[in-house]
Amino acid sequence: MANRWGRALVICSLVRGLVASRAPLKLADNVQLLQVTAAGSDAQETATGVSAFLDNERVVCFEAPTRTLEATVATKKASPLGGLYNNTYGISGSACASHGYSFEGTQDECFPGIRTFYKSEVDVQRFKQMEKAALDGFIAAYSLTTDKATLMVACTCHPKSPMRVRNNLMCQLLSTAVVGSWIHANPLTNKTLVCDQGPFEYAARALATLKSSPLLPMHQYDQIAPIGCAKRGFPLMYGATDHCYPQLHMWTRTEQPMRNCPPGGLGEDNPDCDDWGVVESGKIEKALVADGRFENEFVKDKNLSSILSYWPACNCNSKSMVVMHERRVKGQKVCDPVETHSPVRDFWTG
Repeated sequence: MANRWGRALVICSLVRGLVASRAPLKLADNVQLLQVTAAGSDAQETATGVSAFLDNERVVCFEAPTRTLEATVATKKASPLGGLYNNTYGISGSACASHGYSFEGTQDECFPGIRTFYKSEVDVQRFKQMEKAALDGFIAAYSLTTDKATLMVACTCHPKSPMRVRNNLMCQLLSTAVVGSWIHANPLTNKTLVCDQGPFEYAARALATLKSSPLLPMHQYDQIAPIGCAKRGFPLMYGATDHCYPQLHMWTRTEQPMRNCPPGGLGEDNPDCDDWGVVESGKIEKALVADGRFENEFVKDKNLSSILSYWPACNCNSKSMVVMHERRVKGQKVCDPVETHSPVRDFWTG
């Protein structure tokens, strides 16, 4: 099974699926990195130039240097208020004024360095009402108190943001008491495949990282959920430490892998009797990254920033098996350049 995935083995989520199989994981020394980045001055312009981001209803426009903006997009989408942004993407190299947003609001409380603009002063209050409605929906979905849901929003903000700093101690306590979860989904069918679970804030950061990576198509519409995977239809926890994010665990619908796997497994597509969600997830991840579907189709279709196009091995924890392999093969500083990882990893190292 390990040989079948080839270069895709270094993707953290693929590694997780492979390690969960019966076959021992072996990463070949000649694994080639598919490093997709813009070149020369164009890359520098994309990283430092101003970009914009609108909510679904196009009421507010957020503006920041492109890399900061993309981290903001992913963070907001992963948060309890993510439903406000799940059908929109960053507009690379474009200021809010060019889209008709000239009334400047206050600095964003959830992410430092973000400016907010509206078409009129009336829209400031309108957006506050939209945020309240989104929060009320989150409260109703998970039977939360307003205070607890509001805290969850604050805890998913940038660690140095005013909202997160004011609630630092409470956020630490929250993550010891509340789990967070998210699900890999098939972007073509929306079929849910595999669930990951961990401390609430940690799980939200991991989801934001995926939303700013080539695995974004598998997480276009989801947001962090303050419940465990078992309540979401994935009752079985795979016991091994996650090979990308050490505080997360993968949960599946069926035993992973199945005990007493018969000779030949479950057919050519599943010789090791893995959970079928793991198998399908691995195939999609390989298609998006190793086969270039994200770069060649999704990025072009959505006109996304080149900042999101990279080989995602360096998104994993610096002490994870995945990153240690990358360093052994490519050198100790392989993950140092910013273009090798999600912009969320610029400030989160979990």
